[in-house]
Amino acid sequence: LEKMEVAFDHPMLVFRRGGRWKATAVVHVGLRATPKDSCEVELDIFLREEAMLPDKDFPSAEEVFPLSWLDFHGLKAPAPKDPQKLLDRLYGPDWRSTAKVWSHDFNPFHSLAHDPERVTISLESYMQQVLTAGY
Repeated sequence: LEKMEVAFDHPMLVFRRGGRWKATAVVHVGLRATPKDSCEVELDIFLREEAMLPDKDFPSAEEVFPLSWLDFHGLKAPAPKDPQKLLDRLYGPDWRSTAKVWSHDFNPFHSLAHDPERVTISLESYMQQVLTAGY
């Protein structure tokens, strides 16, 4: 983890150690618009210690490698071998049209209340609500 902290040591990034997703450790990298801003986006990085075998929640090595490259708003970014196929498997065939809103505050993983389908709305409706809220 120390090497990761050094790798993300940048004024536009905030690195913090997180909890766990099931048995997998998680760290978080926050992205800032300027060095003085708070984090507007936070990426979760899952630290898998075991081999990348097929799993319900994570991609397998065969699904990831060899990496492909995608244009992400003008930035060339590494991506899994077949991103569409992987997203279909992990999030369902409706991932392009449906938003599954999830929060630790109202949907904690380790409680009986956990339900990833708890708040599911069309992506169009979600985007409209985001715009109405001023984001």
